[in-house]
Amino acid sequence: MKIATVRIEKNKALPKDHPDKKSIATIVTEVNNLCDSNISPTTAATYVRNGLIDTSPLKRGPAVKFQP
Repeated sequence: MKIATVRIEKNKALPKDHPDKKSIATIVTEVNNLCDSNISPTTAATYVRNGLIDTSPLKRGPAVKFQP
């Protein structure tokens, strides 16, 4: 997830007609093949949109409060 979000963020900085500009789905597919993972393009795009670039994936489920 970290690699995908960093690559998507760098890709967003490229001008519109740049020859190296790729879609989010293409970037995520390359990262999945590189790292043998199964990241969803939708999830990676959501992380970038929320500013969670180069961070570990969030755990699933609700946040739990610990009672002392």
